[in-house]
Amino acid sequence: MKSVSTKLWTKVTGIAKRIYTPFQLNEDQVPHIKRRFDIPEDRDTFFDNATRSRIVNFILRRKSFSTDKNDAYSFGKYKM
Repeated sequence: MKSVSTKLWTKVTGIAKRIYTPFQLNEDQVPHIKRRFDIPEDRDTFFDNATRSRIVNFILRRKSFSTDKNDAYSFGKYKM
């Protein structure tokens, strides 16, 4: 004799399977794609100089500029 929670769990999983079965992909028609996310092999050549310059410019434009010499975080596009 099954407990009430086991019967309830069986019903819920059965309903979920019936709902999600039409949305599952057929492996024969849509093959699985293996994707690898690796780090670049050479960090110096991953970005060209123009792209690297745009990235640095974007970061420095977002940072506020301060003329205070004692402030450790006083950097920005116009400090350089």
